Amino acid sequence: MRDHEVEFSRRDVKIVVVTFEDKLLSRSYVEETSFTWPLIIDESRELYRSYGMLSASFWDIWGPRTWLAYLREIIKGQKLKKSDLKEKNEAQEKTIRINTVISTLDEVTNDPNIPMYSRTQIWNIVSALEAEQQK
Repeated sequence: MRDHEVEFSRRDVKIVVVTFEDKLLSRSYVEETSFTWPLIIDESRELYRSYGMLSASFWDIWGPRTWLAYLREIIKGQKLKKSDLKEKNEAQEKTIRINTVISTLDEVTNDPNIPMYSRTQIWNIVSALEAEQQK
Protein backbone atom coordinates (compact mmCIF):
# COMPACT_ATOMS: atom_id res chain seq x y z
CA MET A 1 0.00 0.00 0.00
CA ARG A 2 2.89 2.33 0.70
CA ASP A 3 4.06 1.82 -2.87
CA HIS A 4 0.76 3.29 -4.07
CA GLU A 5 0.38 6.02 -1.45
CA VAL A 6 0.92 8.84 -3.96
CA GLU A 7 -1.81 7.43 -6.20
CA PHE A 8 -4.22 7.11 -3.27
CA SER A 9 -3.52 10.70 -2.31
CA ARG A 10 -3.99 11.90 -5.89
CA ARG A 11 -7.41 10.24 -5.97
CA ASP A 12 -8.23 11.64 -2.51
CA VAL A 13 -8.51 8.14 -1.05
CA LYS A 14 -8.21 8.04 2.73
CA ILE A 15 -6.73 4.86 4.17
CA VAL A 16 -7.76 3.45 7.52
CA VAL A 17 -6.39 0.13 8.65
CA VAL A 18 -8.53 -2.22 10.75
CA THR A 19 -6.96 -4.96 12.83
CA PHE A 20 -8.34 -7.50 15.26
CA GLU A 21 -5.02 -7.81 17.12
CA ASP A 22 -4.79 -6.54 20.68
CA LYS A 23 -3.44 -3.09 21.54
CA LEU A 24 0.02 -4.32 22.54
CA LEU A 25 0.69 -6.14 19.25
CA SER A 26 -0.82 -3.29 17.26
CA ARG A 27 1.33 -0.71 19.04
CA SER A 28 4.46 -2.80 18.44
CA TYR A 29 3.62 -3.12 14.74
CA VAL A 30 3.06 0.63 14.40
CA GLU A 31 6.38 1.40 16.11
CA GLU A 32 8.39 -1.15 14.12
CA THR A 33 7.05 -0.15 10.72
CA SER A 34 6.64 3.62 11.21
CA PHE A 35 3.01 3.06 10.29
CA THR A 36 1.30 6.39 9.48
CA TRP A 37 -2.34 5.58 8.68
CA PRO A 38 -5.12 5.66 11.27
CA LEU A 39 -5.46 2.27 12.93
CA ILE A 40 -8.72 0.91 14.32
CA ILE A 41 -8.42 -2.00 16.73
CA ASP A 42 -11.47 -4.21 16.35
CA GLU A 43 -10.81 -7.13 18.70
CA SER A 44 -14.46 -8.21 18.61
CA ARG A 45 -14.41 -8.04 14.78
CA GLU A 46 -17.72 -6.16 14.67
CA LEU A 47 -16.42 -3.77 12.02
CA TYR A 48 -15.08 -6.68 9.99
CA ARG A 49 -18.49 -8.37 10.05
CA SER A 50 -20.36 -5.18 9.20
CA TYR A 51 -18.27 -4.82 6.04
CA GLY A 52 -18.57 -8.53 5.21
CA MET A 53 -14.81 -8.96 5.53
CA LEU A 54 -15.06 -12.39 7.11
CA SER A 55 -16.59 -14.00 4.06
CA ALA A 56 -13.37 -15.67 2.85
CA SER A 57 -12.62 -19.27 3.71
CA PHE A 58 -10.02 -20.12 6.31
CA TRP A 59 -7.56 -21.20 3.60
CA ASP A 60 -8.11 -18.02 1.59
CA ILE A 61 -6.85 -16.08 4.59
CA TRP A 62 -4.32 -18.45 6.19
CA GLY A 63 -3.10 -20.58 3.30
CA PRO A 64 0.56 -21.25 2.52
CA ARG A 65 0.91 -18.13 0.37
CA THR A 66 -0.11 -15.96 3.30
CA TRP A 67 2.44 -17.61 5.58
CA LEU A 68 5.17 -17.23 2.98
CA ALA A 69 4.32 -13.53 2.75
CA TYR A 70 4.55 -13.24 6.55
CA LEU A 71 7.87 -15.05 6.54
CA ARG A 72 9.24 -12.62 3.97
CA GLU A 73 8.06 -9.66 6.04
CA ILE A 74 9.61 -11.04 9.22
CA ILE A 75 12.91 -11.45 7.45
CA LYS A 76 12.61 -7.94 5.97
CA GLY A 77 11.89 -6.65 9.46
CA GLN A 78 15.59 -6.68 10.11
CA LYS A 79 15.95 -4.06 7.39
CA LEU A 80 13.17 -1.80 8.64
CA LYS A 81 14.19 1.48 10.15
CA LYS A 82 14.45 0.84 13.85
CA SER A 83 14.36 3.25 16.73
CA ASP A 84 17.44 3.56 18.90
CA LEU A 85 16.94 0.27 20.75
CA LYS A 86 19.87 -1.73 22.01
CA GLU A 87 20.80 -4.85 20.05
CA LYS A 88 19.60 -7.05 22.88
CA ASN A 89 16.10 -5.55 22.73
CA GLU A 90 16.01 -5.96 18.95
CA ALA A 91 16.97 -9.62 19.26
CA GLN A 92 14.29 -10.14 21.90
CA GLU A 93 11.67 -8.47 19.70
CA LYS A 94 12.67 -10.63 16.74
CA THR A 95 12.46 -13.77 18.89
CA ILE A 96 9.01 -12.79 20.15
CA ARG A 97 7.76 -12.15 16.60
CA ILE A 98 9.13 -15.44 15.31
CA ASN A 99 7.76 -17.38 18.30
CA THR A 100 4.33 -15.82 17.78
CA VAL A 101 4.27 -16.88 14.13
CA ILE A 102 5.56 -20.38 14.92
CA SER A 103 2.93 -20.81 17.62
CA THR A 104 0.15 -19.73 15.28
CA LEU A 105 1.41 -22.01 12.52
CA ASP A 106 1.54 -24.93 14.94
CA GLU A 107 -2.11 -24.32 15.80
CA VAL A 108 -3.02 -24.23 12.10
CA THR A 109 -1.31 -27.57 11.39
CA ASN A 110 -3.47 -29.21 14.06
CA ASP A 111 -6.57 -28.58 11.97
CA PRO A 112 -7.70 -32.03 10.72
CA ASN A 113 -9.20 -30.43 7.59
CA ILE A 114 -5.94 -28.97 6.36
CA PRO A 115 -4.71 -30.60 3.13
CA MET A 116 -1.50 -32.58 3.56
CA TYR A 117 0.30 -30.46 0.96
CA SER A 118 -0.57 -27.28 2.89
CA ARG A 119 0.52 -28.86 6.17
CA THR A 120 3.87 -29.78 4.60
CA GLN A 121 4.31 -26.24 3.29
CA ILE A 122 3.57 -24.82 6.73
CA TRP A 123 6.09 -27.19 8.32
CA ASN A 124 8.68 -25.95 5.82
CA ILE A 125 7.90 -22.38 6.83
CA VAL A 126 8.23 -23.28 10.52
CA SER A 127 11.61 -24.88 9.80
CA ALA A 128 12.77 -21.74 8.02
CA LEU A 129 11.59 -19.60 10.93
CA GLU A 130 13.37 -21.82 13.44
CA ALA A 131 16.57 -21.52 11.40
CA GLU A 132 16.16 -17.75 11.30
CA GLN A 133 15.67 -17.74 15.04
CA GLN A 134 19.02 -19.50 15.56
CA LYS A 135 20.91 -16.70 13.77
